[in-house]
Amino acid sequence: MRPDLASWEDAVRADPECKRLLRALTLSNRFHFYLLLCASYPTATAVLEGVREKVLTARRGSPPLQRIDPYEDREDFTKLLPLDHLLQSVLEKLTSPPAELTAPGTVVAVDATRAPEADDETWLLLFKRMNERRNIVSQRLSGELLLVVPPRLNELFVRAAPDFWSIRSGEYELKQTPPIEDPLQSFWDADVASVLEVPDEDAAKATAERLKAEANDALRRHEAQEAVSRCHEIWTLAAQLLAKEPGRPEWLELAEGATTGAARAAELRGDIEGADFVNRLGQKLRLKTASPTRFTQKTVPRDEMFTTPAEAVRPKRLVLSYAREDARLAAELEAHLRILEKQGLISTWTERRIAPGSNWGAEVEEAFRSADVILVLVSPDYLASDYTYGRELTMALERQRAGEVRVIPIRVRPADLEGSELGGKVALPRSGIPIASSANRDAAWADVVSDIRRALTSRR
Repeated sequence: MRPDLASWEDAVRADPECKRLLRALTLSNRFHFYLLLCASYPTATAVLEGVREKVLTARRGSPPLQRIDPYEDREDFTKLLPLDHLLQSVLEKLTSPPAELTAPGTVVAVDATRAPEADDETWLLLFKRMNERRNIVSQRLSGELLLVVPPRLNELFVRAAPDFWSIRSGEYELKQTPPIEDPLQSFWDADVASVLEVPDEDAAKATAERLKAEANDALRRHEAQEAVSRCHEIWTLAAQLLAKEPGRPEWLELAEGATTGAARAAELRGDIEGADFVNRLGQKLRLKTASPTRFTQKTVPRDEMFTTPAEAVRPKRLVLSYAREDARLAAELEAHLRILEKQGLISTWTERRIAPGSNWGAEVEEAFRSADVILVLVSPDYLASDYTYGRELTMALERQRAGEVRVIPIRVRPADLEGSELGGKVALPRSGIPIASSANRDAAWADVVSDIRRALTSRR
């Protein structure tokens, strides 16, 4: 083990939050439920090793620590985790536990720290089932239960399993992430244009399959650095092939898989900025090769493969629809959206852009007619207004039904949407907690903007 990583694990175990958890487990002698928030999978591993060493060895007979990780046997980390697999690997073990989970003094840890954001909805469903069967779980397990989740899943757990959450004996948060040996971006600095020989198709497919297998194997072994290296090789191969056949679906999927796998590896080691970097790199390649004729053989000069001139991609026009009582919240959202404007992804319009003396109603209608995305800031005042709810929202939904615009509701203040035009729509933040009710509004807005980015860059 690297010396800096070993010392980092010692630092995790010396954290006051970790010490509190170890002390609570040491004093416990029956079923208790503990919630552990960890910033990364290595952080969770360091804490659970501390539990194994400091707590379980002090108990008579050294009862085991049983770690339930539904991602342990995953062959491909780029695919969504099926709900059936999650129910079988977690819920069934908690409600009908095998003998090794019911031995006296056994600590059971359900570990969700490797869950990508794409699996959040699946975990939400699991949490709801856990809430329904909380009494069975507490009766079947004789020792302690640890639910180990990243902070974002904690919000979903509170929302989906309020009764289970309420019986927790303790909640602990470890924010450390492991030291990063090299910045992720260094793996993607290779000059693909300098590669002279483009492999033939059969050899390319065979090489891609081998590299994908090696990348997934590295992810299963939690070797993030090795996984990123293999993904970089896949990326380089895909770029060579796309230089020869721009827009070919198989090569686009190969490139997308490389960036997705590298982003997952970056998340495993807590490098969120690196994950965002490779995700944007994948989008950059898709934007350059994708077009209305993306499946045709169209020549793209090799020196342009990784450049995206401003004129190549038109920024999406975002329009904010909100009640005047929510103007301050709209201004906060504008500030958080500015990074997308600087990256050339969007241009933002609000009624504050209307010049004095202009026809206010005509300006608003024109903005809504030309919008690519309409962000609806939902609040009681928005729903009560004849203009925002009765006119602006009507215009937005009519264009959405015609397939001309995407409407994204954002809960800014608590409001009952049942029976409204927005009642059946998925709203942001995904946690279900309105922005004004969030403990950290900046963090809540950042999550919203992240989801907006994905909506803008995803292919329909």
